[in-house]
Amino acid sequence: MPYTRNELSFCWLPQPQKLRATHFYRDRGAYFKVGRFEPCGIVCDPASQIIAAACLKPFESSHLLTRVLVDDAWRNQGVGQLLIRSMADQFDHQCYSFAYPDLISWYEAFGFSVVDEALLPGLLQTRYTAYCRSKPDLVPMQFNGPSD
Repeated sequence: MPYTRNELSFCWLPQPQKLRATHFYRDRGAYFKVGRFEPCGIVCDPASQIIAAACLKPFESSHLLTRVLVDDAWRNQGVGQLLIRSMADQFDHQCYSFAYPDLISWYEAFGFSVVDEALLPGLLQTRYTAYCRSKPDLVPMQFNGPSD
């Protein structure tokens, strides 16, 4: 890893380039596909290689922050923080995420808080229930504004 965090860049991927994010996920064993209407944010190194990505999946009048992934070589170096803080301008109080228990404090640092699943908007509640069939420990979280 020859670069410092200050040399990294964030951008929103335009539609024709979303396949780059799909390849980033697959190359790391995560078989996610970036949807056509999903805003996808990425962090790149100076050689324009994607080292982190996340998506905002639309659900009626809300969004689900999903597919947050940082390349293993870049973990614990603030890259995920750069990614989420850069994406936060698109968050509102109708932005949610489903977190694993060990990541709750990480999401809380960005202004998310745990919310009762009964308070999730309709389709998002349905999606949460479906996800919990295979990942029963997921915790629903809602964005409440920047924490800093």
